[in-house]
Amino acid sequence: MKEHPKFEFIIHSVLLVIGVLLGVVLFYIHTYISDGIAILMIIGDVFLVLAFSFISWWKYKKNVYGQIDALMKNIESISKGEEADFAPSKAFEKVYNALESLRGHLKRQNRIKVKTFNIINALAVNIQLEKLLEDLLPKVIDATRSNWGAFYIASSVTNKLEIKASFGFSKNVYKEFDISIGEGFIGQAAQSNEIQIISDIPEDTAYCTRTFLGKIKPKSLMVVPISTQHELVGILVLASITDYQEEQIEVIKSIRYYLGMSVSNAMIYERTERLSKELQFQNQLIQNMNDELEEKVKERTDFLNNIINSIKDYSIVSMDKDGFITTWNKGAELLEGYKAEEIIGNHISTLYKDEDVKSGKVEKELEIAKTEGEYVEYGWRTKKNGENYFAEVLITPMYNKNNELIGFTNITKDITAMKNMEQALIYEKNFNQKLLESSTRALLLIDREGIIIQSNELISSLLGFTREEMKGKYFADYFDDPEMVDKSLKDMMRRGSLGEWKWNIRDKENNSLPVIVNAYEIMDHQGKGSEILLYLKIQEI
Repeated sequence: MKEHPKFEFIIHSVLLVIGVLLGVVLFYIHTYISDGIAILMIIGDVFLVLAFSFISWWKYKKNVYGQIDALMKNIESISKGEEADFAPSKAFEKVYNALESLRGHLKRQNRIKVKTFNIINALAVNIQLEKLLEDLLPKVIDATRSNWGAFYIASSVTNKLEIKASFGFSKNVYKEFDISIGEGFIGQAAQSNEIQIISDIPEDTAYCTRTFLGKIKPKSLMVVPISTQHELVGILVLASITDYQEEQIEVIKSIRYYLGMSVSNAMIYERTERLSKELQFQNQLIQNMNDELEEKVKERTDFLNNIINSIKDYSIVSMDKDGFITTWNKGAELLEGYKAEEIIGNHISTLYKDEDVKSGKVEKELEIAKTEGEYVEYGWRTKKNGENYFAEVLITPMYNKNNELIGFTNITKDITAMKNMEQALIYEKNFNQKLLESSTRALLLIDREGIIIQSNELISSLLGFTREEMKGKYFADYFDDPEMVDKSLKDMMRRGSLGEWKWNIRDKENNSLPVIVNAYEIMDHQGKGSEILLYLKIQEI
């Protein structure tokens, strides 16, 4: 058996003391015999004592340093999580026991860190709540040596806990789909925000599982409120068939904050994603409505364009507020001679004469249309090929819903034929008037309704009425029997023949004058009767 170094040191110390005492005794004894011999014996004895002391001190130091060196190696092994291989002396036994305790604590902390890392890694890679809980629950159950688990989401709207995921529990756990905060041990734990270990579990608990052996109830439950710094986000429920130890609770404490932040972020992401989908749906709905509206607008625009282009008797042109042409219908092409692709984008002044452009006529017309609501003009215009035509022009402003001017429309019609007809009618009227004035008989020109159109001076002299007084009056009213006169005239027009009658007509003084009336129907250029010429002659008595 190896001697203890302390024991060896004591033996050598005792021998040293005995040697010293022996030296003193010898000194007194040999004093009486010989001084020289006594001194030599004393010197030898002192040397012997010193030698024994040095050897004892050296062996003790070597043993202590060896123990310290072995202790340092074991501390290094413990720091690496390895087993200690050390048989300490009694002097180092307490230190060794403390190191063993430290080794166990560090080993437990290392296990907690590894489990925490695995769980936090699952939290870091998942942002969707459903996927997060799907990956998280098995890892937490494994890290805490649990058998089953469930997670409830806290709703700030309903103030309830709603089950979101479960692992291992029977379907009965979903019977308690939502739990009011403060209700039961789950709700109370949520209200206290403290981790609770529950061992007194009722037989009818929903937190159990079923196997072919029957129903299995857990021995203990760990209810963990999961929070951020501001609010409760959920409850983690773990169940085990054994009691929970401090190490499992430490694992939960180490991940509790990170779990709260991850669940909170996942819930925010879920709400954001839901809102995003709702916005996408609304945007798609709006887009569909816009597409439908655009299609309807396009259809309506095409319909209106087809109508506008089908109106070939009118030139319909739209301009922006500065007078630049934006649309050009088929009627404009036929009237002006410009195709749409060569005129759109040009100023409306392109259609005016140079002298009108230089005088600012175009700008004045647009300004009048803007201030008065429209501009109407009749005048001669020139086509692309240089041909002149007489036009009726209507310019109107266009406004948007904010009553802001956005442009003008220009509607032009070629009324050259009407102008020529008007000139012809004026010429014919002048000709008829000259014919009436040159006649030696009293004449009346009436339309087919019997309304006086013209008369000559002789009829005015005969009756005393001026031509202006007679114009527009019903000619039969000047005779004694208007009904007979009207009937006779209509019979004549129906037969299409000439007529001659003897009637009495009254003058301005209401005197009745006997006259002979001859009627002639005047035909238009289509051979239809348009007017009737009446000759009046005083009967000779």
